[in-house]
Amino acid sequence: MKIEIMTNKNEIREAFTKKFLLTWEEFQIEYRDFLDRMKEKNHEFHFENALMWDKMPKTYQTPTFSEALELLKKLRGEVYFIAEANEELRIDKKTYSNFTAKANAAELADLIEGDWYESWKAEDYLYLETLPPDLYVFDAEMKHMLVFTHENDLWESELTEPMKAAAARVCLAYGFTQER
Repeated sequence: MKIEIMTNKNEIREAFTKKFLLTWEEFQIEYRDFLDRMKEKNHEFHFENALMWDKMPKTYQTPTFSEALELLKKLRGEVYFIAEANEELRIDKKTYSNFTAKANAAELADLIEGDWYESWKAEDYLYLETLPPDLYVFDAEMKHMLVFTHENDLWESELTEPMKAAAARVCLAYGFTQER
């Protein structure tokens, strides 16, 4: 599989941020209840330290992991992908952080699936062989976007049924027509 590291990564990341993430002002409106609960518990919330997917609107779709992989496979040609700034991509014994990369959509879907399940089989849920644990995938026109988070919906099953928990990986989607 060919993965190309982009030289204009900052430009692409900035466009992604503007398109898909809430500003602090927007976040305060959309997540008012959350912020109020944090305040009631005397917890500080630092927007600048939140993960990108935590800064996304509540209106984004929430496909299952397998549905998200199928949506990615339906995208033709190449797609871009990024991760949290501190997360790493490993290719040919090289490590890239704060990267923007491009790859074939179907091949990337296969890599995401394989990497994720292999990490769970190894019982090291956040160490993926190639990909970082939080992955943001989108087309060049930014009409479609998928998020593969490190979270799962079955955390209580992580120790007793790890592969079931792995299949419950939390994902987000934008721009797709979802059929259930």
